[in-house]
Amino acid sequence: MSKLSNLLLIIFLIIVVVGCLFLYKQNEKYDRKSAQAYNYIEDIRIEERRVKDEILRAEKDKQEKIRIETQRAKTARQEAKTARQEAKKTRQMGETVNVGYTSYRVDSAWWKDTIDGDKPDAAFLLVKIWVRNNDKKERAIPPFYLIDENGSEYGTDNVWGIKDSFDTFHDLNPEVSTSGVIVFDVPKDHTYKLQVSGGYWSSEYALININSFKWNHGRDTTRKRY
Repeated sequence: MSKLSNLLLIIFLIIVVVGCLFLYKQNEKYDRKSAQAYNYIEDIRIEERRVKDEILRAEKDKQEKIRIETQRAKTARQEAKTARQEAKKTRQMGETVNVGYTSYRVDSAWWKDTIDGDKPDAAFLLVKIWVRNNDKKERAIPPFYLIDENGSEYGTDNVWGIKDSFDTFHDLNPEVSTSGVIVFDVPKDHTYKLQVSGGYWSSEYALININSFKWNHGRDTTRKRY
């Protein structure tokens, strides 16, 4: 009986070991399959996140493009509005321009290479202008500026030897007018507008196109002498 028992025990142990090996192999296969499934699911999640990120980036890009186009359109509208306002403020030589409490009229403009022996840094542009005080009290004539096509601003030049030279610090009584010549030392290769204002403390202004070759009635002034 002991030999038979030992044999049966050995057989039992062999069966147990074989079963354990089988279960181990099965678990190993399951683990591999589980790992593959996990990796597959993880790949899907990664791809899903990538797609979502691309969608979000595309949406952000779209929103940014919309913002930029909206800003461009707003800027274009503002520039067009400014241009219309500037066009309204831009007048021609010979026109009477009312700004604030002052009226202006540019009668002529011409170039000179020298003035009484005085040479310019660039070229002398002379502008003959009429000014009237429409206020009910004495007012000082505000300064004048030339504005070129690039928006650069030029002040007047103090030159001796000009007949009827215009004093921009001159005071005008109510309903009194005066006329004279103002001088600018500016390059010839630009187009200019004369900026006139409503007064020293006024934000109102107007622009007058300067044609430096003709009177407002069409007469040549390039040979005009003072």
